[in-house]
Amino acid sequence: MIQSLESYVRSILSLLLIALSYAAGAQALDPAIPGCVQVSANGDVILTWTAPADPLGEFVSYEIWFSNDLTNFNSVGVVGNYNTTTFLHAGANANNNPACYYLVVNSNNGTPQSSALSDKLCVPTLNVTQSVPTGNANLQWGDPYFYYSNPPNGTEYEIWLNYPAGTWQQIDVVPWGTNNYSYEVIHCSAQYDFQIRVNTPFGCQSISNIDGDLFADATSPDPPNISYVTVNPVTGKAIVNWFPSQAPDTWGYIIYEVFDCASSFNTPLDTIYGAEITTWEWPQSTASITGEETFVIAAFDSCLTGTVFDNLSPTAGNCHSTIFLANDAPLPCEDFATLSWSEYVGWDDGVANYEIHVSVDGGPDQIVGTVPGTQLTFVHSGLNFSSQYKYFIRAIKGDGTQTSDSNVRIFVPFQNNSPTFAYIMAATVVDRYEVAVGLITEAVVTDHTYVLEKWDTFFDVYLEVATVADNGTTINFSDYDVDTRYLTYDYRVLVINPCGDTVLTSNHAHTILLDGLENNDRLSNTLDWTPYYEWDGGVSQYRVYRSESPGDLGTVITSLPGSASYYEDDVSDLLDTPGEFCYTIEAIENPNSFGVQGSSFSNQICLQMDPKIWIPNAFMIDGFNNIFIPVIGFADTTSYQLNIYSRWGDLIFTTTDIKEGWNGDVNGRRAPIGLYAYLVTVKDGKGITHNRKGTVTLLVGE
Repeated sequence: MIQSLESYVRSILSLLLIALSYAAGAQALDPAIPGCVQVSANGDVILTWTAPADPLGEFVSYEIWFSNDLTNFNSVGVVGNYNTTTFLHAGANANNNPACYYLVVNSNNGTPQSSALSDKLCVPTLNVTQSVPTGNANLQWGDPYFYYSNPPNGTEYEIWLNYPAGTWQQIDVVPWGTNNYSYEVIHCSAQYDFQIRVNTPFGCQSISNIDGDLFADATSPDPPNISYVTVNPVTGKAIVNWFPSQAPDTWGYIIYEVFDCASSFNTPLDTIYGAEITTWEWPQSTASITGEETFVIAAFDSCLTGTVFDNLSPTAGNCHSTIFLANDAPLPCEDFATLSWSEYVGWDDGVANYEIHVSVDGGPDQIVGTVPGTQLTFVHSGLNFSSQYKYFIRAIKGDGTQTSDSNVRIFVPFQNNSPTFAYIMAATVVDRYEVAVGLITEAVVTDHTYVLEKWDTFFDVYLEVATVADNGTTINFSDYDVDTRYLTYDYRVLVINPCGDTVLTSNHAHTILLDGLENNDRLSNTLDWTPYYEWDGGVSQYRVYRSESPGDLGTVITSLPGSASYYEDDVSDLLDTPGEFCYTIEAIENPNSFGVQGSSFSNQICLQMDPKIWIPNAFMIDGFNNIFIPVIGFADTTSYQLNIYSRWGDLIFTTTDIKEGWNGDVNGRRAPIGLYAYLVTVKDGKGITHNRKGTVTLLVGE
């Protein structure tokens, strides 16, 4: 019985082992991994792949499937050797059509099996066309991983050119995802053949078909850039200088004259043969006589035909104009020359500055002035009436690497009444950001220029603030580049005659700067100020103005001697005000030799006294002090609030009437004797809230 049971168990185990063995043997091999496809010259395709693992020797064959329309696949061959991992697809016609492949691995372990379909791999079919307009070869190729969502790592395209015939050279590499490329033709007529080679991580390259055409160079050479144009100081003729074209097939250049850089019409002046030539002087130039001359330049290459150059580089954006120094006649001032010139045009970074050069009576050239690149005039003053001045203007390029000279201009100079005095009556503060300066002077026939200057403490120099041309007796200026709250300013006025000579300099005028400090403990405000100067008669007195509103001058509260610079204002009698006091100082001049009396106002300052809050610590019902009420000073009483709280924090009394106090009642009944908390809230004159809290003792009289 036991022996029969053991035999039965053994039979069952044998059957299980047979079933498991059968199940394992029935599994198909993994698919092969396509590696590369390479197109032969005749359009045949060589396909390579990686074999799957076959540890049990079940392999039967590789079956290769092909499609030339990216959709329908047909079997085109069978490879029966496991170790053969290449296949030549003859007649694939991949020179003209798409070619995509996949493999199926057939195996047998008692039962015929076929693997899953491998990944599909396509030939990167190349199509080369002429660009429109011609001058470039346009390459377009297919994606070898058309069916993949992502290509293998390291996939990229090498672009190869066969030129001259039989010489292949790699011209570029582009990443996967780029399926087009444009190659500029640089030969007049040449057969260009191209091929795409795909780098893969499988140790091989997928190679496209070869495609090409007969191409002609229709691309103009890179335009030469004019470095600068200038005027020859000896001949007076314009000279053009340029950087050569970078195109290797450049043969020469054509120089054109244009009306201006915005003009599309140009006149050819000369043809220069030789790519290395970079300068040219125009024999017919009148750059010293009629005005500035404007030039453009183009390059031509070796594909020229007859007198019409097919491959001529653009001239737009390569336009430069000479500087013309005008022949301005001397003004009847006899001691200065007013120079004006045309703008130098052409440099990308503009003109940094212009230098004014002069030679006096045939002497050496010297620089008499430099002006910004936006300035096209210059006044050279202090000339000798018997001398001859020979001028030219030199433009300096923005980065300083190039210069351009104007034509030479010869100037021979040749002299009306000016005021005998110029007196600043006052420099007075109008508001925080304005100072007004008033000047009296003598009336004259012709306008003179009055220049208001302000001392710059950083550079230690007077800088121009404003200019007025007038011939009257009163000149007024305003300076808005100020902050009178923190700074004082020193002014003067220059009087310049029509010849540009400074004939007078006025007295100085120094504004008053007022500052101050609140003395909360003494109930006063301290003021101090800088003195006003300089008046012909000196300062007679300083008036102190006070108001309770910013911007309002207020009233004079005191007058002080002209030597004063300090004042303390006692405001203890003004406790019933909000506590903000604004002050202004006015300086009054003594009588002077001009018969006028000046006055100057300072800036206004506003000082805020802290609110004064006096609070009793106890009050007695039926006693002498039977109402609890704070006494408030220097505060905005409209913001006042008094709250009384019980010892448990309950609000038992509140009022916003500064004249109302607490009489000790709560809801019409007398509150118990004891401590009560209070909170007093009030704002000062500037709107800042102040809180005072504490306790008060409620007592009851006998």
